[in-house]
Amino acid sequence: MNPKNDKITVVGAGTIGSLSAYLLMMRKSASKVTLVNRNSKKALVKAFDMSHCLPQIGGTNISGGSFDESAGSQVIIITVGTLPKKDGRRMDVLQNNVDIYKRLIPQLVELSPEAVILTVTNPVDIMALAASKYSGFPSNRILGSGTFLDSLRFRSFIAEAIGVSPKHIDAMILGEHGNSMVPIWSQAKINGIELESYVKDMGIKWSQEIKDDIMDKTRRAGWKIREGNEHSSYAIAFSAVLISEAILHESKDYLPTSFEQSDTYGAKDLFMSLPIQLGRNGYRDIAKLDYTYQEEKLLEKSVSILNQNINKIKF
Repeated sequence: MNPKNDKITVVGAGTIGSLSAYLLMMRKSASKVTLVNRNSKKALVKAFDMSHCLPQIGGTNISGGSFDESAGSQVIIITVGTLPKKDGRRMDVLQNNVDIYKRLIPQLVELSPEAVILTVTNPVDIMALAASKYSGFPSNRILGSGTFLDSLRFRSFIAEAIGVSPKHIDAMILGEHGNSMVPIWSQAKINGIELESYVKDMGIKWSQEIKDDIMDKTRRAGWKIREGNEHSSYAIAFSAVLISEAILHESKDYLPTSFEQSDTYGAKDLFMSLPIQLGRNGYRDIAKLDYTYQEEKLLEKSVSILNQNINKIKF
């Protein structure tokens, strides 16, 4: 494909969708960025507003409108869905969001039969499964934003605890994007040095209590934002943009992204996050890492919880 003809469509002109489209435009992630919405006028005027940045940045194009405007996309980011109530859970809105996908996905597939679909709607792992069922696409072309966002938060809180820049932290959260998310402490590094070695050599206070606090902050980050009468948007939009760029640019990096499992940790016919390499056809390769026994058991538990929630819904 000619990269000059790359097109990314964002479905949903709410806060997350609009931010995603804006970031895609500002980063020149594709030559064409399209924002579509059930209320086409809302998408149209938001894209119109964004387009007034183009005289300064150039290098891309932004448009908005109805779902028909998504035709010919290489990547489709889906942000539409119902948010849980302030003190609710992601799973509370599951059936409603699955029903939305049931109506929406076939329309998008017909217009962009070669696209890679990236779901952002929560609960994201099960929504990726719904997208897979309703699209008829090969499983490699359906992805969920998964624990990429959790991993960014995890890195931020580790950096805060030990007093370094978050950019120097390499660490991942895997499994479910939810309460059963799994911290992979065994692979955490700072500037290429194992975390445990780094804190010991630098004389930094470090304990299981500190690690537990970091994980509590990571799990609760989204709800902390909700307590301020807002919902998380900036970091998840950025996560979706980075995953989309990895798809189009055939990145060699391994990103913690939700994809369909095949007999992994007892998982089959479900989506969850492991570190994978992405390309223009979606999922390409999985990183081969040596997890600890405890980490593998936690991943198995995450699979079990996802299966329990999948069994509660009707596709």
